Amino acid sequence: MKSNQEIIHYLSKIKLAKFTAIYEAGPDGLELPPYKGATFRGSFGHVFREVACTCPHRENGFASKHLEQCAYGYIFETATIDGAEVLVNNESIPRPFLLEPPNDMRTYYAPGERFTLGFTLFGKGIEYLPYFIYVLDAMGLQGFGKGRKHAKLRQIFTVDQHGDWIKSIYQADDRLLRNDFSPLTGEDIFNSKADSTAQTCHIHFISPVRLKYAGEFVSTPEFHMLLRSACRRITALLYFHQDEPKLDFDFNGLFQQAEQEVTCLNANVEWTSWERYSNRQKQRLKMGGIVGNAIYKGDFQPYLPWLKLAEWCNIGKNPVFGLGSVKVIIK
Repeated sequence: MKSNQEIIHYLSKIKLAKFTAIYEAGPDGLELPPYKGATFRGSFGHVFREVACTCPHRENGFASKHLEQCAYGYIFETATIDGAEVLVNNESIPRPFLLEPPNDMRTYYAPGERFTLGFTLFGKGIEYLPYFIYVLDAMGLQGFGKGRKHAKLRQIFTVDQHGDWIKSIYQADDRLLRNDFSPLTGEDIFNSKADSTAQTCHIHFISPVRLKYAGEFVSTPEFHMLLRSACRRITALLYFHQDEPKLDFDFNGLFQQAEQEVTCLNANVEWTSWERYSNRQKQRLKMGGIVGNAIYKGDFQPYLPWLKLAEWCNIGKNPVFGLGSVKVIIK
């Protein structure tokens, strides 16, 4: 079984790049739903497929099988690796990106008003940044929300390990990509926050968190359930998008330890429900999850690396829609 230092060394290898795109609402303003993740994810996927998928045998806009070099296929339908040890089906393979829609319930933006759309790329997904910028610009031109009203992509900034906007890599004035930035690593993220021996952990569920445990969606989040989700997602990102080997580690032992030793002092959470329409499945899908916050008590030293990365990788189902965003505070 790996030591805590060996785990930190392994997790330090993760590479990610976080960005904030700034849009300006067009002359007609924008009408958007209270939760905007499906709107932006739907538009993003549609435009990306239009500009980046040239695979043959496409039916109703979807290719039955993507070519190896197809950018859309890699970003949205990541194929399994031959002999993969970690996951068994493509639906469970994490995509190498996630979106972060505006975290408010507003449904109208006035003409000229600005709003942000965050996005994070993982591992080999960072190489596809030019596609993302082109698509983000085209999305605004095609329009968002009710009436497909236009918005202009003004700027894109890199985000550092402290969450600060650091460097403008795209401006509407010249529409050039300034690709001279360095991705973040797990080491950057671990070094940005000092480890703590405190016994209390506050976890804020910023966007709806869709956790499944024992086949059921979770409405009261026990700590070990959050940890399981974080470990699955982070190790899968490393395995599928950075070609890191399967981690030889007793995860079951870690989860059992967390279940026995970490208690929930208070869970101030609620289930928030919303739906999206799936063009692929031709039906409306329920996409609810928990929001709020919870306080846990225990020794968090064995779990700190996973918790810190969970803030950047999200947890639970459907993170590409912006779901599963959490903030972890060790007190």
